[in-house]
Amino acid sequence: MKPAEQLYRAFVRDPKTGRRLAGFVDVDGAWRIKPRFDGALYFREGLATVADLETGRDGVIDLKGRFVVPPRHEKLLWFSEGLCRFKVGPLLGYLDRDGQVKIPPAFHEAGDFHEGIAPVRVGYEGTRYIRPDGTVVASSAGPNLMRVSEGLIPLHDETSDKFGYVDLTGRERIPPQFAFAREFAEGVAAVTPKDRGESDPVGFIDHAGEFRLGPGPYIHAESFSDGLAVVTRVVRGRGKMGFIDRAFAEVIPPRFYLVGKFAGGLAPAQLAENKPWGFIDRHGDWAIEPQFEDADPFEGGLAPITTKTGRTGYVNRKGKTVWLNDPFD
Repeated sequence: MKPAEQLYRAFVRDPKTGRRLAGFVDVDGAWRIKPRFDGALYFREGLATVADLETGRDGVIDLKGRFVVPPRHEKLLWFSEGLCRFKVGPLLGYLDRDGQVKIPPAFHEAGDFHEGIAPVRVGYEGTRYIRPDGTVVASSAGPNLMRVSEGLIPLHDETSDKFGYVDLTGRERIPPQFAFAREFAEGVAAVTPKDRGESDPVGFIDHAGEFRLGPGPYIHAESFSDGLAVVTRVVRGRGKMGFIDRAFAEVIPPRFYLVGKFAGGLAPAQLAENKPWGFIDRHGDWAIEPQFEDADPFEGGLAPITTKTGRTGYVNRKGKTVWLNDPFD
């Protein structure tokens, strides 16, 4: 099956009214859905939320720009596993691709569905994990909307004030023992064994809860992406970021002030504070020279960037700017 085309939201100023209009361009920066919306979110699962120009109400369009959910909603977010969050007053619920309500609005916070489970919160009661029919499979005392990954959910235990992991049935798989725990990715998860702090060591555990790396020498770590994970190590008294591979080898030694995750072999990176952003390859070499005020990871063939003059847009993997949004006050 041919993969769905990736489209990217773009903004222009209406020359007649001065109003900002949203539409969507392709990987070459050509209009695929003309700018005719008051606002737009990114495409997910072939669908995107847009705001109607006249009413300001939210609806959902497909890759042809056709409304599949009419613009009659106060607030819509994006789709995840066929469900989209919608808002009525202060409460969030979920609707399907046809615009039918699947879970009525009952949550003050709600996350994406992933592996059939979504995190939600009601007031300050902690986090619940629900299925698409609204049934609760697990609860956590912590406020973090942690997503399920590789069949495991990081949960905060109120009694011990520690994090552990449960499976999709709510059964405990790794007992609460960590000061903080991230989602699993590529078979491992980053955890902090002791109380959280700027210099507390982190490590990576497997599905059995056994350490595969550390804890230490790193003081911060992100989940794996594209076979590499961001790690932070103290270098000459300062925290510097680099990357390790799945063998836990330091393939890009920590020397950056900030980095983003790898996607398709490239990652955004900033060498020092207040210095421009560029993109590095898997060897840590500059694939796209530092020149941007800000940069985000690639999605498909393009990456969002902000120029030194403050204009937002996209660059391709060769470093060519394929689109710049019109400036707005």
